[in-house]
Amino acid sequence: MKVNKGNKKMSTQRIGELNANAVERWLSDNPVIPQSKGKPNRSAISRKFGITKSTWESNSRLKTLWIKIQDKFVPQSNMIDSSKSNTKVTEDDVIALLNKKDDMINQLQAELTRTKLNAELLRRNLAAEELLILTGRYIPYNVLKDDSELDSELILNHEIT
Repeated sequence: MKVNKGNKKMSTQRIGELNANAVERWLSDNPVIPQSKGKPNRSAISRKFGITKSTWESNSRLKTLWIKIQDKFVPQSNMIDSSKSNTKVTEDDVIALLNKKDDMINQLQAELTRTKLNAELLRRNLAAEELLILTGRYIPYNVLKDDSELDSELILNHEIT
């Protein structure tokens, strides 16, 4: 769909004219207009045809076409099936959703706990590697997995000799 701009002799005015023709043909086919935040997405259309932002402002035909695009645009949120929006939610549906919510919260809390434990292990491994680099002394894994705060403080402060 992009206009071939490989020809160096083609003027910018001619390129703009070709771009406008391409957009006009596209618009005449009743396309699905890309949207962003409930509005027509000019950036997506620009990428499709290789049109720069400044060209939309400087080319009078493209300005007119942009107004047509905005007029033809139908936000996708307006295409909701009204029969679905009138359904009633029962008490059982609400309870099921609340139970799912509680399960999700429990899963997220468990994941957070695992992540915290992993972070602590990574901190200990980092301290051991820094000690190894500084002193050349290796710390066995069984010392690292020990939950003694004194050991981890010594490792973190590089006080083990």
